[in-house]
Amino acid sequence: TITGNTPIEFEITETTVTTAIIIPETIVMSENERWCSEIDGTFNTLTCTLTGDYIINSGETLLIPENITLLIINEATLTNDGKIINYGTLISQATINNEYILTNYGTLTNEYILTNDGTIDNNGTLTNLLGATIDNNGTIDNNNGGTIDNNGTISLNNNGTLNNNSQATINNEYVLMNYGTLTNDGTLTNEYILTNNGGTIDNNNNGTIINNGTIDNNNGGTIDNNGTISLNNNGTLNNNSQATI
Repeated sequence: TITGNTPIEFEITETTVTTAIIIPETIVMSENERWCSEIDGTFNTLTCTLTGDYIINSGETLLIPENITLLIINEATLTNDGKIINYGTLISQATINNEYILTNYGTLTNEYILTNDGTIDNNGTLTNLLGATIDNNGTIDNNNGGTIDNNGTISLNNNGTLNNNSQATINNEYVLMNYGTLTNDGTLTNEYILTNNGGTIDNNNNGTIINNGTIDNNNGGTIDNNGTISLNNNGTLNNNSQATI
């Protein structure tokens, strides 16, 4: 486990696989400096900065402690074949490829490209900034109390699933494209463009979709509503040719 100081209530037993690093005995390193150095990062104050590519291998866990920031910059790529558990802040100005499990209890901010082929489990705040892209081929679970703020582009590809669970919130301020499955049991607010391109949108009994922008249900798309869909003054819902509501 690649880890720093973690609150007792968040302690998790994981398989321990760490990078072998030789440190002179005269140098005393904090736990946060140690895990940061294990991923080839540089630790300064409360921030670990990753400037080069790094792979978290299968069986390894990268744990970002509360009050600590992992900043990924300089066209670096962080590839996760193991587990990332974030209790602090994860800011990516570069690329994250998630192939297995990324769990967020803190703040995760994407400023460039986040590709998900595994599972993203959001229990905190996930923000996709303007100009950034989340490319989802796996599963994104937005859980009770979780918030997804999208100011960029989120694409749910053919096998991509986005579950907005009970008491969770999605705020779409720019573009959300669904080619897969979007299931809503919480609150989804659309302020700009939500396109359903041959995919399925399931708005379940407890689900609420508030539309102040445009929802395009395109060829082959299906919207199943068992909850509430509200089209406000500026809201538009287009059910186009060969689409079904």
